[in-house]
Amino acid sequence: MRNARAGSRGSALLPALMIVTVLVVLSMGWLQLSLTKNREHTNSADTKRAFYIAEAGLSEAFAGLVAGRSGNVGGPGLPAQFGNGVFWVTAEEEDGGKVTLRSTGLAGSGRVALSIVVENMAETIASKGAFGNQRVDVLGGARIDSFDSRGGGGGVIQIPDPDVPQVGARVGSNKDIIVRAPPPTMPLAHTEIFGDAHPGPNGMVLREPNTTITGSTAPSPDLVPLPEIVVPEIASSGNLDYRLLLSPLTLPTGSNAFGSVRVHSGATVVVHGPSTLVVDSLQIDPSAQLVLDSTGGAIQLFVRDYLYLAAGSVLTTPAHEPARVSIQTNASVTADRDKDGILDPPVRFLATGNVYAVLYAPLASVSIPPAFEVFGAVAAQKLTVQQGAKIHFDRALTVATLENGTIPRFAGWRIVDLPDSPLVVLRYDPLVALRISGMNPPPAPLAHYDIGVAPPLTLTNVLRHY
Repeated sequence: MRNARAGSRGSALLPALMIVTVLVVLSMGWLQLSLTKNREHTNSADTKRAFYIAEAGLSEAFAGLVAGRSGNVGGPGLPAQFGNGVFWVTAEEEDGGKVTLRSTGLAGSGRVALSIVVENMAETIASKGAFGNQRVDVLGGARIDSFDSRGGGGGVIQIPDPDVPQVGARVGSNKDIIVRAPPPTMPLAHTEIFGDAHPGPNGMVLREPNTTITGSTAPSPDLVPLPEIVVPEIASSGNLDYRLLLSPLTLPTGSNAFGSVRVHSGATVVVHGPSTLVVDSLQIDPSAQLVLDSTGGAIQLFVRDYLYLAAGSVLTTPAHEPARVSIQTNASVTADRDKDGILDPPVRFLATGNVYAVLYAPLASVSIPPAFEVFGAVAAQKLTVQQGAKIHFDRALTVATLENGTIPRFAGWRIVDLPDSPLVVLRYDPLVALRISGMNPPPAPLAHYDIGVAPPLTLTNVLRHY
């Protein structure tokens, strides 16, 4: 019996060990399955959050477009924070007045990229650039190019560089466009249009030697209507005849109306925005000054019958945003004044200065002299760009905004491929990765970039920590 008990010792150890091993394997398998399911659930939740953040980015960019900005928000180097994630949006202008917005949303390990296309419901007359209903004459040595008042990174406006001409200008007419050669008195000059010149459906572009047109000269498919100016009904305060030299006259903001307004030599009148000013006639004498300061809001100047900015007078627009200043006149060529046998045109821009504004005279001829440099757009019954004169078309005027009376509409939506960016490729939590790199993403309303994107992100320190 003693021998039998000794032989049976340890016989139950092997089955017990096998049972424990099976239980461990089953537990490990269950744990792995639970971890996998939990990871899938977390990734699914992060992806859904990233999707909503990307949609929020599209909404933010669209709101920027409506407000007159470019639609760029943040960038792959420094995205905008929204909730527990980040996003950035890039805007790309397409043909036909369309803009493509691509939004990348990141939350935890989730990554989603969405895209929408928006288009202008209707183009404003300002979006046509330099436009003449009956004809456009670009005389010898004149130059028409473009700039963008939405600026570059940091909101710096791109002032046209004489040595680096910007393409994108627009010249148009419902009839002919005539581009003339410089006169013999300007042997080194060149007549230049850095952009398109579109005549009417039955018109043509007539070019002389020593002229440049970098864009298309194809006729427009349809006639461009010149909208009627609707002058606001504001009670008049009578005539304004200002001649004090040492004390500038500042008009109150809001709505103001006068009959005849004349600013005598040496005097200054200042208009602060937001403001709507309606006058029957406006005359600025030599050495007098008119200041249209739209820093605080948009300014609309309506002139019913007669507009005369005399040679030597000064027109100033301190804020470099043409969309915020408009000078509109219903003066007509049929109302030319005959003074002592000399024809007095109803609209004359002979002033000196760099003017950031939209000039609109649908019933009268407008001539732009060399001393009156226009940044923005000009539209008239007939437009003449004099010898050596310059017009810089503001490409921001092609974007539909609340200020110019149009709102872009949605034309398409889709999910797109993710961009090749460190924050996208590395599936780390973007907020953690950015903060380890010493970068704090700004909130969405403060992350709008007018042109371009934020500086690139370096993840060297992040990789060291992970």
